[in-house]
Amino acid sequence: MTRRRFLTITGLSALGLSLAACGVTPAPAATQAPAVEPTATAAPAEAGGAKAKVVLAWWSASTEGDRVYEEAVATAREELTDLEIEQQLAPWSDFWQKSQTQAAGGVPPDVTLMSMAYVAQYAKVG
Repeated sequence: MTRRRFLTITGLSALGLSLAACGVTPAPAATQAPAVEPTATAAPAEAGGAKAKVVLAWWSASTEGDRVYEEAVATAREELTDLEIEQQLAPWSDFWQKSQTQAAGGVPPDVTLMSMAYVAQYAKVG
């Protein structure tokens, strides 16, 4: 992997985390009707300095690829100190079922690696 590719991945990861953090705003209680109990992954930052939690999910493609993701997340953690970043790594063979289960349960990750083959399917179900 080239340095340019690594920096691109790191920059895009940081951007994704930043955008996800900006969108973590709970709806007013009167209009919010979750299908399932909220989990820690959906919790906004608490008063008193608690960090907002951001969940990242992707599939494991290779040991080298996993190492690159780990480095990118480590860099993001250094830069985005107001966030608690949780990584969910799954093998390709398990990733899509896990992803569908999380989405159906109303607790998808905040940022995920998505294959173009699945974009239309996920868009149809919201």
